[in-house]
Amino acid sequence: MDVDEIMTQLRSAQAAIQQIEGQAESDDGWVRVSVGLGGELKGLELDPRIYRTQDARALAKSIVETAGRALQDAERQGFVAVKPFLNEDAELETTDVAFDPALTQLSKTLGE
Repeated sequence: MDVDEIMTQLRSAQAAIQQIEGQAESDDGWVRVSVGLGGELKGLELDPRIYRTQDARALAKSIVETAGRALQDAERQGFVAVKPFLNEDAELETTDVAFDPALTQLSKTLGE
């Protein structure tokens, strides 16, 4: 595989990564959050039942926790998208999905 082909494939993976939206729902189902891979908030839905209680701190905590789970989902999706460009032993917890695929492919290309 030559450098141009690798770059084309990496650009395609990068475009796919930019479209990723991680999603999560709170344990009670009253909060739904979607985030991009970088953690940017893409969507927030609050079930009207949430207004039955007047606990703003609990609501804030639920939103933050749910957003965190949505980010984990986005990170997992990103890892799956770039896995073909990583070493076989790559792990989600230690992979920078934006940078590691290019480094891995560059290393493989230079090592050939």
